[in-house]
Amino acid sequence: MTSVQRLGTIQATEELRRNAGMPLDLDWVNQVQANSSAIQSRASTLTSRRTVEQQWQAAWLLRAISCIDLTTLAGDDSPGRIRRLCAKARHPVRDDLLAAMDVRNLGITTAAVCVYPTMVPTAFRALEGSGIRVASVAAAYPGGLSPLKLRLGEIAYAVEAGAAEIDAVITREQVLTASWERLYDEVASFSAACGGACLKVVLATGRQRSGSRHFGDGSRDDPGDSRIPGADWSSRWIPSGRRGPSCQRSPSLVDPVERRT
Repeated sequence: MTSVQRLGTIQATEELRRNAGMPLDLDWVNQVQANSSAIQSRASTLTSRRTVEQQWQAAWLLRAISCIDLTTLAGDDSPGRIRRLCAKARHPVRDDLLAAMDVRNLGITTAAVCVYPTMVPTAFRALEGSGIRVASVAAAYPGGLSPLKLRLGEIAYAVEAGAAEIDAVITREQVLTASWERLYDEVASFSAACGGACLKVVLATGRQRSGSRHFGDGSRDDPGDSRIPGADWSSRWIPSGRRGPSCQRSPSLVDPVERRT
């Protein structure tokens, strides 16, 4: 059995359980530190490591496809575009390539399709029966500066329309001013509004000024901070054409998750 064929023996993952959260511990938050030199040193090795080859590379690429949130967040999104994106999510790899690897029976799809809240009903109908989740940005994405009541209402709307994951942007002012209690209450309210849907907190580090204590390269912005009040995971990027994720940010994002899972 090749490594590609072994993908077919991997059982479907269990339904994700929501993070129940925990009480805010400011002592823990304030003692979190990051070694910028060590992070940069580790990041510099990421592009120089040997990659897997041949059938192993094919297996890894197929697994990567199955983890993708296929996304459109354009101002001119339409139901037709959403349906085309959902069709691509159902069949992300050409049939001739799947046949050449003898994996047509694996049913390779993307993990989710991510859209704006108003497009959730269209995506939900287009993906019905596929097992592909619908994710929705919410909470006044991407700025996060609407009144809290409106942001919570938007989350509730998206969940009711069929979203299984909510991508919510925090009020970044609360991080820059170290207003941790307010940030805790905000994310906890997001989590409650999600109900059974998963919550991903978007930190949007690329929009922060360089050298910020909490959002600069090698900073101490820890995914664990957002998970304390009930977020299920966090992301650092807003795909808006501005500075995106960097190698320097990757280790400081992944390491805290590894330590807590």
